[in-house]
Amino acid sequence: MLYFHATRPTLHGLEHHLTTTIKLINKVKPEIVILDPIDAFVIGENQTEVKIMLLRLVDFLKMRNITAFFASLTNAENNQELTDMSISSLIDTWLLLREYRNRR
Repeated sequence: MLYFHATRPTLHGLEHHLTTTIKLINKVKPEIVILDPIDAFVIGENQTEVKIMLLRLVDFLKMRNITAFFASLTNAENNQELTDMSISSLIDTWLLLREYRNRR
């Protein structure tokens, strides 16, 4: 079964997004949760609050043995090995995908 829940990051506060996500997870009881993209929650200077929300979500998912897949968008100028959310230390596997273009 595949269940989609789409909402705009600016529609509600971070706490509302977290509680809604937890309620949906408890209702659907998934084996895998995908959050795409996590950096969409960053608005202005709220990176610390976003980090806390994601830490709480990761803890919740780990306690229930749910596989989490978080996607993050970056551009070529950023160091892609570093995350703005600073949650890479909590993640079991970190996959970095790059697109190389031959520039002539």
